[in-house]
Amino acid sequence: MAAVFFVVFFALLQTDSAVKKDLEDLHILTLSAERILNLDNAGTTGIRLSAVLQTDEHIQNYQDLQDSKYEALNEFFDHSQSEVVKDAFFRMAEIQEELEEMESEAIGLIDERNWTAAWELVNDPVFIDKKVLYTDNLSNVLQEIIVVSENKIAQSNQLTQINRYLVVAIFLLLCLIGFIYSREIRRSLQHERELSRSLEDMNDNLEQRVLERTEELDKANQVKDEFLASMSHELRTPLTAIIGNTEVLSEKVTNAEVQELVSSIQAAGNVQLSLVNDILDISKIESGLFTIEELPFDLSHLLEEVHNILNDVAHEKGLELIVDEKNDEPYQLLGDPNRIRQVLINLVGNAIKFTVKGEVRLTTRVENGWLYFVVKDTGIGMTEDEQAHLFKKFQQVDGSISRRFGGSGLGLYISLNLAELMGGKVSAVSEKGHGSEFSFAIPYRQSDSPAVETEKPRQHTYLQFSGSILVVEDTKPIQIIVRRLLESLGTEVTLVENGKEAVELLEHRSFDLIFMDMQMPIMDGIEATTIIRQRGDETPLYALTANVFDKDRKRFEQAGCTGFLSKPVVKKELSDVVARHLSVKTDKLVASR
Repeated sequence: MAAVFFVVFFALLQTDSAVKKDLEDLHILTLSAERILNLDNAGTTGIRLSAVLQTDEHIQNYQDLQDSKYEALNEFFDHSQSEVVKDAFFRMAEIQEELEEMESEAIGLIDERNWTAAWELVNDPVFIDKKVLYTDNLSNVLQEIIVVSENKIAQSNQLTQINRYLVVAIFLLLCLIGFIYSREIRRSLQHERELSRSLEDMNDNLEQRVLERTEELDKANQVKDEFLASMSHELRTPLTAIIGNTEVLSEKVTNAEVQELVSSIQAAGNVQLSLVNDILDISKIESGLFTIEELPFDLSHLLEEVHNILNDVAHEKGLELIVDEKNDEPYQLLGDPNRIRQVLINLVGNAIKFTVKGEVRLTTRVENGWLYFVVKDTGIGMTEDEQAHLFKKFQQVDGSISRRFGGSGLGLYISLNLAELMGGKVSAVSEKGHGSEFSFAIPYRQSDSPAVETEKPRQHTYLQFSGSILVVEDTKPIQIIVRRLLESLGTEVTLVENGKEAVELLEHRSFDLIFMDMQMPIMDGIEATTIIRQRGDETPLYALTANVFDKDRKRFEQAGCTGFLSKPVVKKELSDVVARHLSVKTDKLVASR
């Protein structure tokens, strides 16, 4: 039943659409006929005005008017359905040709400036009769269009009435169908609403859990950072005393056996310091806080430093450490010399550690835009399976290696990450029983600064300085060692235990240089430095602290620190800082063993 209603309804709709289309065509015909009449009159009027006023200004747009009239005529014909209308159109076309010939002749006369002849031509009775006939035909067309339009309108009204009845019938039928299925629809909607609420609740719970988890991770990272900073401070403080005192002892002891004991203690302290630094480096790398600098550095000097640091270790094992610089660099290179040095010390140190006899060779070369450092040894070597564990955190190639040679398993992991942060790479080739070869490469970039050749003495020599130094430090062992190291450089040292004492002392006394611990009771170094700088005191002030994270350094810089020294401090670093700000005593040198 419903299908029949719909078929009839759509059939009537199509009929109604056809009628409406006819009405549209009739409306277009009416507009076209009116437009034709207006354009024709405009053209004739333009010719007459030009003839009367004796000017061709009013006929300049004649051709445009004619084009528009032809366009209207074509549109008129395209929408003509009645034969009567078409016959009238053809009669109009015949008269139009005759009129155009006469109008063209009149325009020609105007162009010749024969105004009288042009006026007589367009007012000739023949021309006027044709114009009247042309207009009568067009009027007949309009009358025919009006009659047809009235019939179409009546037909459209009748179809509209029928459609209304059908719409009412279909509406009642749909209401009946809707009533039958309403309960099922309501049930379905209710089920969807319940499901939607359930999904919304699940989504809200999930978002809340994600938010809580994110907050937990943020807190965990903060706790980890605080723990690492605290542990760094707690570990570096005693290491400062150990390494510093052994350095002082090594300068004073002459007995070989005692000197050997001191060196052993100093080496153990340096191993512990290296482990602390490795753990902090891992934390900074994994948290994305590790920064790489780009500075000019002298490649030969950097290699010499690596050699000097590790040469004694190699000789103690009966090994030869060879540095072979294949590329002679006339200019300093660009990179992070501290991190390059750190990677090389790790790689060369590992090679020495795992080599029982023979040699360790560090070779450099430049190839295809890369600066290569190749470390080759005659050590124990590795199998392919063992090489698969090389660059993993806290892992040695196997447990026996760790027991036999020691180590934390952090060095190569850190080296790989540092190399990648510098835009470089690290790789290894090895054969069990035939040694290993590690390759470390970074982008090769030259600076504009020429390399400077300097001769360095085989043993450290320290100048003696004149000046007063204020040391602000709360830990007694650190006070003692820093005082000893600075006094060994010939300076006058004053000690205070916290920032408040330093601020009060500086109100009535001046110093040539200040070393300030940052983590102290009563008033810490940040607050004390800020107060000192706010007073306008520009005395060189260096942070002397175990807080070595980049965020700590930024805080020190913002407070007004001139520079930064991390604990444990060594005499050479102190001497370098003192040399920048204090005057040298004439002919005073102290050699370090």
